[in-house]
Amino acid sequence: MGGAFCMLGLWLLMVNCSEAQELFDRYAAGDSIFTDDEIETLVEQSVDIENSPLLDFLQVQQSTAGGNVEIRSRLAQQLQESRGYTEQHYLGTPMKSYQRITITRGEHVRAGILFEKDAGEQNFDDFSTGFVCLNSFGAVSSAVVGDYVVEAGQGLALWRGYDVSKGANVIMPAMRLGRELVPYASSGETAFLRGVAMNMRFPNSTAMGFYSQKSCSGSLDAAGNVVSIYASGYFRNRSEIEKRDVFEERIVGVRLKYDVSDSNLIGATAYTTNFSRFLSFGSQFQGNRYNVASADYNFHILDVSLFGECTKNSVSDLAGVSGVMLAPAPNLNLISVYRSYPANFFSLHTNGFGNGSGTSNEKGFYVGVRFFPIPEISVSSYFDQFRSFSNTSSSLYPIEGTDFLLQCENALGPRLRLTTRFQERVGGVEQTVDAGQGRSSRVDDRSTRRNFRLNVDYRLSSSVRMRGRFEFTTFRTLMSGKHETGVMAYNDLSFRASPRMRLDVRVVSFNTSSYDAGMGEYESDLPGVLAVPILYGRGVKWYILTTYSAGEKLEFALKYSDMIRDDIERLGTGWDELPTNHDNRVGVQLDVKF
Repeated sequence: MGGAFCMLGLWLLMVNCSEAQELFDRYAAGDSIFTDDEIETLVEQSVDIENSPLLDFLQVQQSTAGGNVEIRSRLAQQLQESRGYTEQHYLGTPMKSYQRITITRGEHVRAGILFEKDAGEQNFDDFSTGFVCLNSFGAVSSAVVGDYVVEAGQGLALWRGYDVSKGANVIMPAMRLGRELVPYASSGETAFLRGVAMNMRFPNSTAMGFYSQKSCSGSLDAAGNVVSIYASGYFRNRSEIEKRDVFEERIVGVRLKYDVSDSNLIGATAYTTNFSRFLSFGSQFQGNRYNVASADYNFHILDVSLFGECTKNSVSDLAGVSGVMLAPAPNLNLISVYRSYPANFFSLHTNGFGNGSGTSNEKGFYVGVRFFPIPEISVSSYFDQFRSFSNTSSSLYPIEGTDFLLQCENALGPRLRLTTRFQERVGGVEQTVDAGQGRSSRVDDRSTRRNFRLNVDYRLSSSVRMRGRFEFTTFRTLMSGKHETGVMAYNDLSFRASPRMRLDVRVVSFNTSSYDAGMGEYESDLPGVLAVPILYGRGVKWYILTTYSAGEKLEFALKYSDMIRDDIERLGTGWDELPTNHDNRVGVQLDVKF
C-alpha cells in the first residue's frame, strides 16, 4: 500500500465530474436507456471490466422503449478461420448471429423474443429466450411468463447475473437497489429463471410468487453426477454439445416487501431449489436440493442510510452484508460495508457485493468516499480489505488482499476534460503454516498489480470529439520475483458528419510482458454490444465504426476492426488459433422500428 498512499498527494489534481454520477443514479433507479457515450462512461467507471458487469443489464433493456415493434438484426464474423474451422472441429459456420424482436402495447404489455447463434454453432436459434410481461393491471404490479430475473435485497438470495463492480462510483456497487421482477431477453445463456412470476401490490407492501423450471448444462462423472456447471454458452463441437441440458433445475419461491415509510423498507425472500441429478461440487455442495431464506432492509434517517441482508442456506452457514452511507453535506458521501460469505455458501442465482465473482468464501470490509468541492470537481476513492475463509480453487491456503482506487477528473471548461486514475491490488497468501514434526513454515506468495491512467477528452465542436489515453501497469509476484510491465496508448476521433451519420475511429498501441500486465480497453461497437477486450503482448489495434439513422424508424451500423501482434507468429491457442498474427473482424446491424 506504500505506493497507493504516495498517490494521495494527487487528490487536489484529480477530479470526477457530476455528469458521471447522474448516469449512475439513473442506472441505480432502474433506467436502462442510454446513449453510446453514456454507456461508455458507465463501463469506464467500472474497474472489473474484464467481466463486463453491465453486459446483461444494458444489452437486454437498452432498445426496448419507443415504438410498438422493434427488430434488431446483427451479424458478426472473424474473417480469418481458426483451426476449429479449417480442421472441421467446429460443426457450424464462423458467423455470429443475434436476432431480437420486442413488442410494446402502451404501458401495460411488453413481449420479446431472441434467437442467438455463437460462432461455430450450427443453428441460428442455438439459443432462444423470450417473455410476455404485463404491467399495472389493478393489484398486479407486474407479471411475466417466460424468462425473467428477480432482484431482491442486496443480492444474497436472488439477483441478476451481472452488476456494476467496484469502481470510481464508490456508492452504487455496494448499495443495491433491486427492481424486483424484470423480464429477460438477453444473449446470456445461464443467469435467468424460466417459468412464471407475478408481483402483487397492496397498501404499503408487495408480494411476489415465482416458479422456474429450466434445463442446465454441466459436466457429469461416471456415476452420472454433475461435477461442474458449464456456463460459457458455447456448443460448437461434440464435447461441448454433450454438456448441454444434462440436468434440470426447478425453483419455487416468494418475495415479500413492506414499506415502513416512503424511504424505509424491509423484505424477505424464500425459495426451494431441486435438481434432477445429484450435484457433487466437493466441499461447497453435495446434493440435489437446497432451500434459501433471507431478510433485507433499507432505512434512511436524516442523512444516514442503513442497508443490508442476511441469508441462510439449508446446506451452509449464515451469510450477510451490512452497510451505512452518510451524506453529511450535499457534496460529500461516505460509505462503509462489511460482508461475510462462508466457504460453503451455495446458490446458482446470487450476486452479492464483493471482491470475487461468487458470493461465497469471502469476508471483507469496504470504505469509500465521494467529494464534490465544486460542480466541476469531485474526488472518488475506496479501500477494500478482503480474506477467504478457506483454500480456493487457485490456492492451497486462504488468500487475503487489499484493493485501493483513486480516480479524479477535471472539467477544464466546457470542452476539455482530464481524468487520472490510480489503482493498486494486492492479493495472495501470507501466513505461517504447520510443516509437521513441530516445525512451521512461512508462506508468502503475494502479487501486486498497480495501474495508472491518464485520459484527455477534448470536444473540438458539437460534432467532433477527440480523445487520448495513456495507461501504465506493473505486476509483481513476491515468491517468484516476477516483474512485468505494460503500456497502452490510444487516440480516438468521433465525428458526426450529419445529424444522421456518425463515424468513430480508434488506433491503439500496446506493449505488455504478458496477460498479467494486460489492460482492458472499452471500444465503441454496434448498438447494444459491450466490447472490452484485454490487450496484452505487443501490437496495434484499430477499428472504424459508422452508424447511419434514416429517421427514427431505421438505423444501420457497421464496424471493422483489426489487430496485429508482432511478438508472435499466430494468434490464439488450441482450436481458436489463427493462421497468422492478424485478427480482423466485421459486424453489421440493422434496427427497425414500427
